[in-house]
Amino acid sequence: MNQYQLFLVRLEESLPCITVPLREGETEPPLDLQYVFRVAYDGGPYARGAVDYTVPLDPPVRSDLDDWMKARLAGRS
Repeated sequence: MNQYQLFLVRLEESLPCITVPLREGETEPPLDLQYVFRVAYDGGPYARGAVDYTVPLDPPVRSDLDDWMKARLAGRS
């Protein structure tokens, strides 16, 4: 039987820390998804300019998040 969980996260929120299911009866270790994302982003081509963040998004970001997103990207440079 397939089992899964769905985590809804808004764009402006951090990713959650989840548990990783193992065999039945074993302790499920935590996995900090925000940390994993940061390590992958910072170590990958994204932080080194492989993505042009000045190009409008398709689909576009909601207008109420536009200023928030621009501030986050400005803080990365």
